[in-house]
Amino acid sequence: MPRIDSLLREGAALLRQAEVPSPAFDARELLLCAAGLSWEALFLRESLDDDAAARYAALLSRRAERYPLQYLLGFWEFYGRRFTVREGVLIPRPETECLVEAALDLPLPAGPVLDLCSGSGVLGVTLALECSREADAVELSEEAFPVLTENLSRYPAARVNAIRGDICAWEPARRYALIVSNPPYLRREDFGAMQPEVRFEPKMALAAGEDGLFFYRMIARRFPQALLPGGWLLLESGAGQAQEVASLLRGAGMKEVGVREDYAGIGRVVMGCV
Repeated sequence: MPRIDSLLREGAALLRQAEVPSPAFDARELLLCAAGLSWEALFLRESLDDDAAARYAALLSRRAERYPLQYLLGFWEFYGRRFTVREGVLIPRPETECLVEAALDLPLPAGPVLDLCSGSGVLGVTLALECSREADAVELSEEAFPVLTENLSRYPAARVNAIRGDICAWEPARRYALIVSNPPYLRREDFGAMQPEVRFEPKMALAAGEDGLFFYRMIARRFPQALLPGGWLLLESGAGQAQEVASLLRGAGMKEVGVREDYAGIGRVVMGCV
């Protein structure tokens, strides 16, 4: 049976040759997935059985093609919780956690949360749990919606209602203390500069017209009126877009409009209240 240290070393070398950004980390995660063990349990072993080694080799081969690690694992962590992810749903990213942190710092009125373009539901679930509030999560995609409902089942303590709808036409039946969204915001020209893994993610969750502002314009036009007095709208924006998005919120009559930076110092979360 092959030794685990050799498998990890050879796997990392293969991924490094394929220019995977974090080859050692990815090799370890794929080996854990193939073995079906925790890192602590695996640490007690010296070798892997042949079937698990074959599964590991297959996973490595796919990852070397720059297929996303998260889809291979079938899950990813967001704000300390594990969420199901697979093809058809946007992969949660660390910068989106900045939106959660910004929301938790706000003096919100009593009332529910609305998550627009919910995808896997990471924002709706996280905010429902962290704020101890009911939430509505709206998602249109027929591929993403089952992932959303699966994640709601994973966290039954989160009082989140999954709503299948197009946010361009869907009409809220109630008003909210907080509305959040990580909408599609990439311009057509942005795709050429993206990592190869992005080509496997759903274009529906990424692309937003020539200037990347389509959904921000629509949300600024339609959703401030769905906020309760003192309620807040928080939007994740792409690099270099924050000031344009802030202008849209000001144009919609929102108050206390501001921008919060992400961990890299990029303006990421745009917020305003009514």
